[in-house]
Amino acid sequence: GAAAATWRDALVALGRRAEIALAAVTPVPPPRTEAARRIGLLAIEQAAWAFCEADDRFSVAATRTEIDWALKHGRLTVWAPSHLATAALRHPAPDPDAPVALAVWLAQELGAEMLAATAVPADLPAGVRHLAGPRDLASLDQEDPG
Repeated sequence: GAAAATWRDALVALGRRAEIALAAVTPVPPPRTEAARRIGLLAIEQAAWAFCEADDRFSVAATRTEIDWALKHGRLTVWAPSHLATAALRHPAPDPDAPVALAVWLAQELGAEMLAATAVPADLPAGVRHLAGPRDLASLDQEDPG
């Protein structure tokens, strides 16, 4: 919708390499089985594909190779978590009912310099920047891009 379009425009205007991690459109309940966990991950992937569908400036990335290539070439991609989250053995990924924790996990896996989230600030781990809306992305311009 309009909110997604505003976010897409703000992310493009930021001019930084970024990997975008979304939550499912409808909150995912805590999974009780592996099948429920995978269904939750697929719900997040569905949100990623829907976010990218209307705007060819964005693409979906599922593997570490796809993410690394996109970041190296300055592409804005939205993470489809099923592949990485189910393949992770050394550092297991959080369940899909905790999308902020899942984004923190991805940031740690990628060695990200910064993580910004739109979640309620009380739910954010220390060090994660809170963005109340797309306009808050401009505040990131005042920080060293690395």
